[in-house]
Amino acid sequence: MLFRSLGRAWLLQRKFDRVLKDIPVPDGGSPEAKTIALILRGQAYAGLGKLDEAERAFNDALAIDTASVGAPVGLAYVAIGRGRLAAAEQGPARAAKIAPHEPDVVTARGHNEIGSAAGRERGDIPGAGRSV
Repeated sequence: MLFRSLGRAWLLQRKFDRVLKDIPVPDGGSPEAKTIALILRGQAYAGLGKLDEAERAFNDALAIDTASVGAPVGLAYVAIGRGRLAAAEQGPARAAKIAPHEPDVVTARGHNEIGSAAGRERGDIPGAGRSV
């Protein structure tokens, strides 16, 4: 789907508002298209620091496709943004059961490991998520 590539490109350019403006959740689209749009929108909301909206989008994506990899990874980043390290570890672990070699899964697991190590060094595990 073209909008997946376009949305990811905008996210990499930090054009979060553009994703939200130009990638709506299709009303009559396929479940796959809806899931992809919700994940992209969740990532854009997270990039804007709108964690409640991001969490809602990722949960909506999971409601459509329980085998989604992007939604639990996105929820992990929301948890990191809230300083909830234990919850942040659950998303990538869930996604790894589905697609262990998916780049987003490997990246998220690495962020959690780096954040955990940094938090342990400071003695501040809740702050570990903020170090990522």
